[in-house]
Amino acid sequence: MNQRSATAEDETFLYEVYAGTRRHEVMKWGFGAHEIELFLQMQYQARQASYSAAYPDAVCRVLCAGDEPVGSLRVYYGSESIVLIDIALQPEAQGQGAGSAVLLELQQKAAQLGLPVMLHVYNTNVRARRLYERLGFKEMSADEIYTGMRWEPYTGSMI
Repeated sequence: MNQRSATAEDETFLYEVYAGTRRHEVMKWGFGAHEIELFLQMQYQARQASYSAAYPDAVCRVLCAGDEPVGSLRVYYGSESIVLIDIALQPEAQGQGAGSAVLLELQQKAAQLGLPVMLHVYNTNVRARRLYERLGFKEMSADEIYTGMRWEPYTGSMI
């Protein structure tokens, strides 16, 4: 999985990745197509503003299969931890190992730095939670919407 820095030209693509992860859910609410798009655009803008306010120094990347953009990644590299703010793949790119590859790369970087990786996952996103658990993330907190998870690099000796 290749990565590159997101630019202003990627904004439409980043919105489409976000909308692609939410559209199916929102369609169940009974809105018309126009209302769904307005809602998703509003939610996307609110999410972007929230991320920028909470993590102004976060890195936003476009994930690519070859040269084809297929997802997005937003990560904050702090002095105490690495925060996986968001990872999203277009629906057709899911379930093919791309997410695992990106997360394993992030874990490798965290291990080099000796830092844990923190994240929050929607409680309804069972597939993502299973992936995180399979990669060694442990539940640290939970509420009605999110579960907070943490991965620690191995720091013990082999003896």
